[in-house]
Amino acid sequence: EVVAAWRDADEELRAALQYAAGRIRAYHEAQRDAAGDPSWGSDGIEVEELVRPVSRAGLYVPGGRAAYPSTVLMTAIPARVAGVRSS
Repeated sequence: EVVAAWRDADEELRAALQYAAGRIRAYHEAQRDAAGDPSWGSDGIEVEELVRPVSRAGLYVPGGRAAYPSTVLMTAIPARVAGVRSS
């Protein structure tokens, strides 16, 4: 189903999701590699936060009538970058 949904999705939507995924991954890789510096900047945007590592992550993506691919991106990518193998 996932492969078929991706294949059938509008090209503009796929491009937007890939762009968002790349930006999310870049942010969380920079966060991971910052070694204690919780700030990050790109394209004139500065972000700062407190980071607390966890050993395991639970991800919830709502289903039903509404589809929120951003929820998948914003939960799964940071977990993967952080090294979480079980979610």
